[in-house]
Amino acid sequence: MLNHNAIQNILFEKVDSDDTSKERLKTIRTESENLCESIEYGLFAIGKMMEHLGYFADEEKQNFNNKALDNSTVRQLGGLIQANAYLLNSLRNSASNADYHLNNMRDESHV
Repeated sequence: MLNHNAIQNILFEKVDSDDTSKERLKTIRTESENLCESIEYGLFAIGKMMEHLGYFADEEKQNFNNKALDNSTVRQLGGLIQANAYLLNSLRNSASNADYHLNNMRDESHV
């Protein structure tokens, strides 16, 4: 099982480090925001796909095979969604933390 705090702690350690330059903080913030956007689009696509599968499964005349969403597949999709939601939250926190440090950076020697 994934330790949900591990990734966030690693990101925060890098962002909170006194050795992290202003340029690196900007890169972390930008990459985190871009990954958040990609994950959001992916989660919306998965949700839309599952919604369509649900409608399709309800159509008796389509002769839908009920094995398409067996328990294993549903568990895997649930795990995927949870992992992405966790990563999305960690990345948003990382971007926010990097932004905070950028806004409060006084020592220009880190540039």
